[in-house]
Amino acid sequence: MPKELTAFKELAEARPQVSKKSNEELLAFLKKAMATTKEVAAFLGVENGTAFSRLRRMVKNGLVIRKWEGNRSWWVDREAVGLAYEKPEKEEAGEEE
Repeated sequence: MPKELTAFKELAEARPQVSKKSNEELLAFLKKAMATTKEVAAFLGVENGTAFSRLRRMVKNGLVIRKWEGNRSWWVDREAVGLAYEKPEKEEAGEEE
C-alpha cells in the first residue's frame, strides 16, 4: 500500500548495515580454519543465504575457495591453503556470436 509523501522525510538516509563484520575480518576467520556456510553465518550474525551470497561473491573475486566433503561444503581463505588470490576475470563486453 502506498504511503503519503509526508512520511518520506522520516525515512533513513541510508540502508542499515546487515553485517558488522568486514571482508577482512571474514578472511581472517577463514584463515584460521575452514568453515561451513552455517558457521560463517553465525560468525557474521546473518542468515545462511546472506552468508552464502557473500561467500559466493568472494569466490568470484578470487579470495575464497570452496571444497566438498559428501554433501557438506567447506569454505577457506585461498592463502591459508597455499593458493594465491586470483584477480576476477573481466567479462568481454562485445562477445562474438
